[in-house]
Amino acid sequence: MIIIGILAAIAIPVYLDQRKKGHDASVKSDLRTYARELETYNGDTGAFPLTTAFTQATGGVLTVAPGLTVRVSSTITFGYFLNAAKTAFCVVGVNSSGTRPWEYVSSLGGLQPASTFAPSTTLPTACNPTTF
Repeated sequence: MIIIGILAAIAIPVYLDQRKKGHDASVKSDLRTYARELETYNGDTGAFPLTTAFTQATGGVLTVAPGLTVRVSSTITFGYFLNAAKTAFCVVGVNSSGTRPWEYVSSLGGLQPASTFAPSTTLPTACNPTTF
């Protein structure tokens, strides 16, 4: 019995950590999809969508702009921001079950971990519309 208890004490934290990493992988995948759709929209219209807000997907579908929807996980909250010149964008994604927020900054080469993110309060420094 003691051996089984020791093995369980080792295995359970490892399992929980792997679940969090799975949630992170979902956020990163959805951010790449979101960014790809924004780049396509820019290619088609010559501009990025102007709407900047924190958004939760409804039923796994996120409306980015009129006529532009993206299939994403419904458990992720996204933030979309444009820089002042409207030539670059930042998309932030967070899943409360993951290990950290993630951001995709088009002018900085793409996906990276976000330092801070709380919807509607503070933005990661890299996503601040006045600095990127």
